[in-house]
Amino acid sequence: ENVIEEAIICLRELSNNLSPHTLTTFGLAKALNSFINKASDLHASKNIRIDFETNLRTERFDTNVEVILYRIITELITNSLKHSEGTEIALSLTYENNTIRIHYSDNGKGFDPAAVLDTGMGLSNITSRVGSLHGEVDIRSERRKGMTADITINLDKPKSGTWKKRGTIDDDQALLLSGLKGLLGRYPELEAVSEGTEGAGSQHRVAKTATDVG
Repeated sequence: ENVIEEAIICLRELSNNLSPHTLTTFGLAKALNSFINKASDLHASKNIRIDFETNLRTERFDTNVEVILYRIITELITNSLKHSEGTEIALSLTYENNTIRIHYSDNGKGFDPAAVLDTGMGLSNITSRVGSLHGEVDIRSERRKGMTADITINLDKPKSGTWKKRGTIDDDQALLLSGLKGLLGRYPELEAVSEGTEGAGSQHRVAKTATDVG
């Protein structure tokens, strides 16, 4: 019984991270406001101010577009909270002429964008996700001068050849493994190419199938 409860909790947390209930029900603006409020509370000791401006009201977009935009923006905020050591974050999200524009900045310590592209700061995830929507991204930063990101996505552009992340699923609990498979099936940009119940073989499967995540 405890194993089942733990599996359910794990699946719920994973689902909330991928596509929170607020995003599914109320849309991008309210979901981002909810995330910002929770992030501010979680990092209250750092005394970081997050300003969010948007002209979005009740507009809704394709589910895949909303999820990817949500992940892009929350990744930017999470990076600043974890790494920037700044005190201010500014986020602008506008929608006009079927084009979404994101302007993001913080006043942190800055970094060399080329040097951190493939590190744990998630910049490669951001550029890949923008690319999956055929958008444009410009990330600029200098030491001790904070960072700025400008993202433009034209929703009129065809979304053929959708970007996918390929990965393996491994868990020694059959219930959790089955739940993960079902959950991933709800997200077209995620593809499970192998699975197993023995964690020891996961590294071999990742290497063999050339996955992005495992």
